[in-house]
Amino acid sequence: RVIYNHNTQHTDNIPVPAFNVAGGTFGAAYGRNRIQANTVSTLIWGNVPVLNAAGTLATKDTSTGLDANPIATTTFNNDFTFKRLTFSFLLDWRAGGYVSDMTNNLFDEGGQARDFDDASPSTTIKKLGDYRYDTFSKGDIRPYIQSGSYVKLRELAVAFDVPEKLAKKIPGARTVRLNFQGRNLALWSKYWSYDPEFNNFGNSNFNRFVDLAPFPASRQFSFSLDIGF
Repeated sequence: RVIYNHNTQHTDNIPVPAFNVAGGTFGAAYGRNRIQANTVSTLIWGNVPVLNAAGTLATKDTSTGLDANPIATTTFNNDFTFKRLTFSFLLDWRAGGYVSDMTNNLFDEGGQARDFDDASPSTTIKKLGDYRYDTFSKGDIRPYIQSGSYVKLRELAVAFDVPEKLAKKIPGARTVRLNFQGRNLALWSKYWSYDPEFNNFGNSNFNRFVDLAPFPASRQFSFSLDIGF
């Protein structure tokens, strides 16, 4: 079973002047959504250097051109049965959608990012962490606006139906099933921080793309014994 979702948010016109979305935001330094006419409302706005009238670069609170909304999300739910064994898994794929990775920003600020000492694209700033943070400090949030694409093994389950002859050894029992289940087992993503799905401000319509020092999602395992009488 495959479930494919695609949605877009676009503001055609509004009866008031354009405005930044209030609540759930740390401002232009880390990105926010903005509502204005003829604009995709999930675009990330924030500090970006642009050319001014004098032909020099100056920081401006403007659209980064990067959309926090994913291109699509797809779920693959598979069940396989062989004799008494049933195997199933749930796989999630998110394509696109950008995240404000404030966790990476904090680690760079302290010089503790795992890739801090990697080579940077600059000829003057050698370390990648220094390069990202220096670019950010000069008024450009884009080093920390990162792709949130991922594939997740959301759930995996294995069930085994015990042969009836063995099940009936339990007084009054007709069936016995052994179940093993795991959740949040694996994540494949190039996103720097723990989880691109996490956001600081909950399941709101806007400003859902800010990641600030979360705990990683807990990995869960369960086992159950089902007896039918």
